[in-house]
Amino acid sequence: MRKLNISGYQRIRKKNILFNTRFRWLFRSIVFFILLLPVILYWIRHEYSFYFNVQKPSPMSDLPGNNNLLFSVNSPFNMQLATHGMTILDFIIPFVAGIFIVFVMTFVFNYFYGQGAFCRILCPYTIMLVPFMNLSAWQKKITRISNCTGCRACSDNCPQGIDVSREIYHYDGKVINKECIKCYHCVDACSSQTLADSRKKAAPQTKPIHIYEKTPWQNSYKHLQVIEPFHPVLDVILIVIAIVCGSITSRLGGFWFYVGTIGGYIVFRRLISWLLTEEVHLQNRKIITKSQNQMGQKKTMVT
Repeated sequence: MRKLNISGYQRIRKKNILFNTRFRWLFRSIVFFILLLPVILYWIRHEYSFYFNVQKPSPMSDLPGNNNLLFSVNSPFNMQLATHGMTILDFIIPFVAGIFIVFVMTFVFNYFYGQGAFCRILCPYTIMLVPFMNLSAWQKKITRISNCTGCRACSDNCPQGIDVSREIYHYDGKVINKECIKCYHCVDACSSQTLADSRKKAAPQTKPIHIYEKTPWQNSYKHLQVIEPFHPVLDVILIVIAIVCGSITSRLGGFWFYVGTIGGYIVFRRLISWLLTEEVHLQNRKIITKSQNQMGQKKTMVT
């Protein structure tokens, strides 16, 4: 998107604005649960056994093209793809559907939420890996090994949106944020060679950075450079609506759950965004009208 010079993305990427939500751990847990749901349902419906026959059901049973059908066998309606053997459609349709999902997870999510949006908000692997990230005092962490100049190149280049410069100033020279993925973009971006990945004690900061003293870190969840476009309640409602859309499309087959969820999320997010924008415009018009009326009344009184 940077090479294509897409203005909407360039605008937020230039300032490293990463839209986020305080409920990202809830969203990650929901996605993790969704991925486990087929296995959970299988265990509920069948007697638990360590034996599993990969041919029952077929690994391809929920994908377009299985049995030459567009949807699953139990779908309320269906479409025949081929009458005799495999055709080019049996490969094209699942390929296009897969490209659609990857496109949404990369291009669309990043356009709306900034760089690495899927990893920062929805990636379920975080649930499994977070116990190993920046919890132990003996772990290696991004560490200040010399005085920080406050140029903020490290913060501006962090793909996770961590304010590295401010963290090493306020947290004894260490990046303690659990969102840190050790990509070392901050280390590479620092022209003063201030940062290193080390478990050693950080070098003292002898030069005060006045802007950080005037505007200290206010609370624990504000470790990220966060701009919340929606209220957290709206974020949760959007996820619920997307899951409902996915549940409806899942009647066509398990694969279509993901297509419906992603499509529903995009459509309803755009709708809510438009409604909120219209509400702001309406409020602004009311304020302008009110001020104009007040000005008119003052002129009348003066006259």
